[in-house]
Amino acid sequence: MAGIRNMASIGIFIPSMIVSLLIVFPGSSFATSSLIPESAPHYRDDATFPERKIPQELIEFAGAPEEQEPELGPELGDDEIPEFGKIIDIEDNGYPMFSVTVSFPERNFEASFSLNIEAIDLQIDQLHPMLENYATLFYVSESRNDLFELQYEGQSLFGEYALQIDPEWKQMAGILSGADAATAGDLPDEILVVDEKGNEVHFDFFITPEMVAKNGRSVIAYYQPRYVNEITHLQASHD
Repeated sequence: MAGIRNMASIGIFIPSMIVSLLIVFPGSSFATSSLIPESAPHYRDDATFPERKIPQELIEFAGAPEEQEPELGPELGDDEIPEFGKIIDIEDNGYPMFSVTVSFPERNFEASFSLNIEAIDLQIDQLHPMLENYATLFYVSESRNDLFELQYEGQSLFGEYALQIDPEWKQMAGILSGADAATAGDLPDEILVVDEKGNEVHFDFFITPEMVAKNGRSVIAYYQPRYVNEITHLQASHD
């Protein structure tokens, strides 16, 4: 019986000694690494440890809901920007071009993206089922010039589609180049206007026979620059 009482005393003494060590030496490796898992949360007294500031770029890129992980797929290119959001609208702009509107509920805003479905690894029967679902997308943002009017000696080359000149539009007087033949495909061609100092303004445009007739001549282009977000990768999210 005496032996049993001694063992019981030892059993009580050893845990008590460990607790005492943790109290006396709270910063020791024994206290932190042996008994407390590295994954355990660390609590602090805000009066002792000042609040840390979260970088603004991390707040702005608050991406997807926590329960869903973006599926990035291919490696991100140097100029590509990754996003994760809910596709709320898909508009056919004339195959193969689409306008895709994406909602980012966590940041309370929407954004429109341009999609050339033939330029990415995606079939049209895979695109429309993405509507009202979350998806991962890569995109590049670049400045492009919208050509609104093109005139030769004061006459529009757009015929019945000519627009009234807006004083807010930019203009460039120079030699029309790149309009060697009328556009035959579904995508616009690139033309440019070069002024006498060598400055160039490029446009993606469907070339008409009227423009071909004035290729190499002096024209005035009326245009407005804008930023275009062009999708380079689009992948449905799998719950």
